[in-house]
Amino acid sequence: LTGASGYVGRFIIDAFSQAFDKDAITLHAALGKADDQFVADFGALCASVSPLDLTDEASIEDVVSRTRPDLVIHLAAMSSPAACEEDPERADKINAPVPLIDALNRLVPDC
Repeated sequence: LTGASGYVGRFIIDAFSQAFDKDAITLHAALGKADDQFVADFGALCASVSPLDLTDEASIEDVVSRTRPDLVIHLAAMSSPAACEEDPERADKINAPVPLIDALNRLVPDC
């Protein structure tokens, strides 16, 4: 689950934690200043919480190769139109993460 620390991600975590064994849930979030609170609130509901920077191909490769996910739900997003217009390259990397899709296709083709 990308964007796990975002608004919708928190509801998904809650729903998944009720529907699945915690060992089946791995979260990936662009963790920032609220890291400790996010992990405290949701880390106990999941097998692991990993930082993921969708603007960094090495970060993507590392997370995909380590976790080898069965399913990816991509919720991470730059949602502010002004921020997207100000930095369209970053917005594209986060909102349409081609390197993530490429890494999944290459490393976990059954995902």
